[in-house]
Amino acid sequence: MRCRRLFRFWRLVASSHTQFAVLIVACFFFLSGGPGCASRTQRATAAVVRMEKILVLPVQIPPGNANKKTCLRCPICGRIFQSGDVASSAGGKLTDYITGWLRSHRVGEVLREQETIETVLPVEFCGLQNDSGIGPLVEIGRMRNVDGILVGYVFRYEDRRGDAYSVKEPASIAFDLHLIDVRKGEMIWQEAYEETQKALSENLFNIDSFINRKGRWVSADEMAVEGLEGILATHMKP
Repeated sequence: MRCRRLFRFWRLVASSHTQFAVLIVACFFFLSGGPGCASRTQRATAAVVRMEKILVLPVQIPPGNANKKTCLRCPICGRIFQSGDVASSAGGKLTDYITGWLRSHRVGEVLREQETIETVLPVEFCGLQNDSGIGPLVEIGRMRNVDGILVGYVFRYEDRRGDAYSVKEPASIAFDLHLIDVRKGEMIWQEAYEETQKALSENLFNIDSFINRKGRWVSADEMAVEGLEGILATHMKP
């Protein structure tokens, strides 16, 4: 009898108040620990820009990040990240996606540098000073005769342990991205993206992401694509 009443109530709500019905579904997941998403951190410093020629440097995997408790500083913007395990293929995947997105959206002429700049801008541990700034990057850009340089670091890239609907450990990533104006010798914008997916019961406010992900636990690759797409679509003008 109780099940029949719940079913009738559900039909009534779903037919007349669709949005409220979605909230009911979210509440069931809230109680059952369905996947949601953690807060993301993105920091913008400029509006959309257009450049004729852009050099994409390989997204770098900083050294010393095997210990999850390690604290690392980005040598470009100075932001502090909690590092973690990084898959060996992570930097290449991020670089491939950035290059592919820029080319598919026809954001000027896109060049890709094969060599890293690890020896030019080494990542430093917390508490150490870094005075190199973006000067070496500007020089690289001038040597390549480009208008801008996209460069970033990946500090954490841990895939989920489990499948789309049941995990022992969720995906967790952290990376940043910077666009440098070679002609003016200054940084145009910088963004950081961090997320560890959590059960909806831990983060009910991100219901939109829960719905967009169809209630699934996403992989680190899927999470990274979401983050990069949001950053590039916000700042890069076709």
